[in-house]
Amino acid sequence: MKKVYLIIALQILVMSCATKREAPKLEVNIAQPIVLSNVKPVNNLYRLDKILRRYPEYKDRMLGVRHLLQAINYEERKQKGKASQEYLYAIEIEDGWVGSYILDRWIELHESLLGKDIDSETISGLILTETNGGSSSPYLRSRNLLTMSALTKRVKKVLHRKDLAKVSLPIHGVPSDDRFLKKTARIFVETDEEDRLLYRGWEDGLPKGVFLYWKGLLADQEGKPRKAIELYLKSNELVRKDPEISYLAFQIAKRLVRLYKSQGDRIKASWAYENWVECWLIKGIDAKTVEMDSSEFQLQKINIVLWSARYLALLGKYQKAEARGRRALNQLESLRISSGGRISSKALSMYEAEAYHVLAFRVAIEKGGYDEAISWSQLGLKVKSLSREWRQRFIWHSGLYYFLSGQWRKAANTWEPMLQKDLVKLPRAQILFWLGRALINDQQEDKAYEIFNDLVTEFPNSYYSVVAPTQLDIDIDQNWKRKLDIKIHTDVFSDVEEWDLSSLVNSKVLGPLLSRAELLVAAKIDNLSGVMVRELLWNARKKLTYKSNLDSWLYLSRLSFAAGQYIDAIGITAQLTRQHDNFWDEYPEQIWVIYPMPYFQIYTKYAKEEGIDPLVALSITRQESGFKSVARSGADALGLMQIIEVTARKLADKKGLRIDDFDIDLANPDKNIRLGNAYLKELNILYEGSLPAMFGAYNAGEFAMSIWRSRRWHKDTLLAVEMIPFGETREYIKKVWRNYSVYLNLQEALSKGLSDKGNRVLNTN
Repeated sequence: MKKVYLIIALQILVMSCATKREAPKLEVNIAQPIVLSNVKPVNNLYRLDKILRRYPEYKDRMLGVRHLLQAINYEERKQKGKASQEYLYAIEIEDGWVGSYILDRWIELHESLLGKDIDSETISGLILTETNGGSSSPYLRSRNLLTMSALTKRVKKVLHRKDLAKVSLPIHGVPSDDRFLKKTARIFVETDEEDRLLYRGWEDGLPKGVFLYWKGLLADQEGKPRKAIELYLKSNELVRKDPEISYLAFQIAKRLVRLYKSQGDRIKASWAYENWVECWLIKGIDAKTVEMDSSEFQLQKINIVLWSARYLALLGKYQKAEARGRRALNQLESLRISSGGRISSKALSMYEAEAYHVLAFRVAIEKGGYDEAISWSQLGLKVKSLSREWRQRFIWHSGLYYFLSGQWRKAANTWEPMLQKDLVKLPRAQILFWLGRALINDQQEDKAYEIFNDLVTEFPNSYYSVVAPTQLDIDIDQNWKRKLDIKIHTDVFSDVEEWDLSSLVNSKVLGPLLSRAELLVAAKIDNLSGVMVRELLWNARKKLTYKSNLDSWLYLSRLSFAAGQYIDAIGITAQLTRQHDNFWDEYPEQIWVIYPMPYFQIYTKYAKEEGIDPLVALSITRQESGFKSVARSGADALGLMQIIEVTARKLADKKGLRIDDFDIDLANPDKNIRLGNAYLKELNILYEGSLPAMFGAYNAGEFAMSIWRSRRWHKDTLLAVEMIPFGETREYIKKVWRNYSVYLNLQEALSKGLSDKGNRVLNTN
């Protein structure tokens, strides 16, 4: 792609005595936004000094920051003593988020100077001594970190240290107040290696089934899933046979489900759910032994039966899945009668609705039984005390089943009344689009195009306005594409000087934060500018409404973009679009801000190596991490493209790459993007270039996606996406596919080249 640069001039106005002051004009390259994580500290210091020579009036305001950068510079050069002195100078000046950043780095430096064996109290004592008991540091004073105990807590948090266990060991057997041994395991992992030897005698006295469970629990907490699974399975066989300890089978079943699902093993997860269902038949397992109240225990039973049904359907075992669904309905009916009102009708109705939905969407549809699915949904609508959300879900799916069976008019008549209602967790854009399609198929074209026009007007950047029309042979006016006119963008960007930023610059709190953030962004000091911008946003959210301060918030979104805080830029824009009608007509260039392209050269390099489109990885990254290189998910997926360790190591072996430390290596953008593209190449081959299938597999795994492709897929790809049974994956595909479509159009706009002739574009070079 031809390299094209768009200069966004962010001209800041400060109103003081009705005069303007000059401030940094921030240069942002849309093709390659600021990404300077690997810039040497000495260069950061040089760039800040260069900016301050242009704006000497801010020198005092940036003195603490300069000391911080000098400290980092000395650390890089292994001059730790000088670095510590600079951190002291900095902490005696700075407060707020920068003060927090300084303290954390200074704590880490003390550990580096004194060794990892140094105790936290010693580090705290040194810091308090050097800062006169904390009195010379505005940050320590404002956070009340003036005592050994308070500062030591902070030191332990920064260094990820834990207090050594001071609780006495179990004398023998399973403690009565810790029947699942979770507390004991937590104490054990917080105990030093020498004291762990004291547990040997207690462990030797445990029944074998409990001992294996205990060892599995420790492996689980230490992040060793395969070992934990092996030990849990061995324990499971033994504890089920002994009524005294059979209650542990319930906890083992729960943990096996979680571990198999986190490993992406759907077949074994299905077995684990079956194993969990059987727990209610084991002697010795009841509400009391598993530490649940009676109502919770009964509802959990129904919940697990329904999960079992879902996974049986996924594996194609429809008869068993249907039997599980019907069993859940029978259990719910019995529970309504026997509970005597002890269980809320709301809870019972929710599970009953879920059961009918599983029978319709998970079982009947997989068998191709559209009429059967409609019947189940109609029964769902008759559930007593049905919530508004579930009522709308059943109506939507009934229309979908009519559409799938070719009953266009029934589908349209089902969906159309929904437009008059307040929708709960069901996108209005989705109803508009599919209603329009049903009307087209029913040969009501004029009415259909009225619906489509409403769609693109109300939701110009939704999946249904951006992606869906490209898959159909219908003419929908996609006006958002016309907004990619480059001349419009350069004109609007250069008009920042006309914005009213008085609510920002005149604020005693926000004004100083703003100028410091601008200077750091202008100096391209990546990490620190991000800290400063986030502090500015945190304070702005407390003082400025999105409704009354459009210009200020729009500017803050651009500043966030320039600082590499893309998630913030996207979030601010989303708020503004909700608060201001016709936002996209007035500020179409904001599309560039919410679809950033950092690391684009790296994406292009490795995509080219793998023979795939770099925009695919870019689109996935926007959804997975928002371009945050250190992002970590609940499943321990890491980095820009959110890769789990087992996948990373498998891909690295194939590519001949070394992964010495998963946390460090996968936070490296180059390595993460390289492995992500290698995985996408495999998916590209497996799914023959089908983007929605690739996106779905990236989220749910190849096993589930391949099953859906074989049993639930449709020649109409848009219908195929709606048929994905995992709600998270279904919405993920829509969002990433939309990302890809927008990026494709942005790339086309960039490839045409930019002409700044006649436009007021400012360049600070």
